[in-house]
Amino acid sequence: VAARRTMADALVKGDRVEVFYRRSQDPYGYFPVDNAYSGLMRPRLGRTDGWIAAMVEEDWPPPESAVPPHMCPPPVRIRHTHPHWSNAEGQRLNPEDDTDMLVSVSRREVRLPPAVRAPPALSLLVVRWGGEPGHFNEEQWGRASASITDTYIHTFLDEACFAALGPDYEVLSAFVVCASDLDRLQPQMVLPCLSGRHKAAAYFLWPVCQQDSTGDQAGMLPQASFFACMGGMEAAGLPTRFPHSSQLYQTLLAKDWQADLCLFPKLRIPPTVTVNRADVACAGAPRAAQRVLDALAAVRAAKYDKKGEPPFMAPAENEQRKGVVKLGFSWEASHVCIWRGQAGLASALISLTDLPGCESPSLLV
Repeated sequence: VAARRTMADALVKGDRVEVFYRRSQDPYGYFPVDNAYSGLMRPRLGRTDGWIAAMVEEDWPPPESAVPPHMCPPPVRIRHTHPHWSNAEGQRLNPEDDTDMLVSVSRREVRLPPAVRAPPALSLLVVRWGGEPGHFNEEQWGRASASITDTYIHTFLDEACFAALGPDYEVLSAFVVCASDLDRLQPQMVLPCLSGRHKAAAYFLWPVCQQDSTGDQAGMLPQASFFACMGGMEAAGLPTRFPHSSQLYQTLLAKDWQADLCLFPKLRIPPTVTVNRADVACAGAPRAAQRVLDALAAVRAAKYDKKGEPPFMAPAENEQRKGVVKLGFSWEASHVCIWRGQAGLASALISLTDLPGCESPSLLV
């Protein structure tokens, strides 16, 4: 025991230390913020992964007789001394409350304050949903859940960043709930907070072509504000590493490429046309539906030429043609309508044309 107490990594009660904090390990979702203002105002900005100040609460390592057999090596009992803590809703912790400030952590995640503070290998800006969480069942989404959830983000950080880098990275999280939060998230407030040798950003949101606060599910925000925020960060030198750089991501989500590229056989895109919503409003849905069917027939003729339409896509005898109408920037099949025949297509066109809050000028059929 005496030999153990002389170990170079021994800690004594009252030692000022730093602890590598990970929000994924906090069951209540709190995180340190630079000041009270950062936790109260939106977008809420805090360091959800990284080194923060603390104090050793009990000598480490403890006497062997005090260590249960299943705890080897034993954790370190510490007290957080960082004064400002918040959650995504802006609720604050009382730093005088032992219930919130006393925790047990792995010895690997405790260090004495370095004389010369070396920058971490990676600084990551995470832009994430800060409103009411959605409900995503594991059977449908899998263990990591949907990409806008804390479960997904924590899985990504724990199993990619922490597993690869250990406590040699930091995460600055911006919790947003509306377009104005994204508008206020500017590079000049973010970049000074990132000290890593490598810097990057990750965005865990679902951009949609709808007015603010009219999205069907958690994580849906207007695409114009989303891409303005992402593009602004990139222009300031902060590259996007998830999900894609802004120009590629915007192209993929808008889905216009489906109509633009469907005539290229090797891409195997089904015949697709775009319909301006004004055509549906002015000409009426039945007439617009017939125009769409005629346009699709012309696309099929150009696409398949003399080979003819593949049997698995052609309607059977006495069967009406079927397909889907959908919006660009759509998620979770919430803006996709299946149709069969002209009447069904007309009904689908009306359904999406009259979608409350929808700002998309066109539909894809």
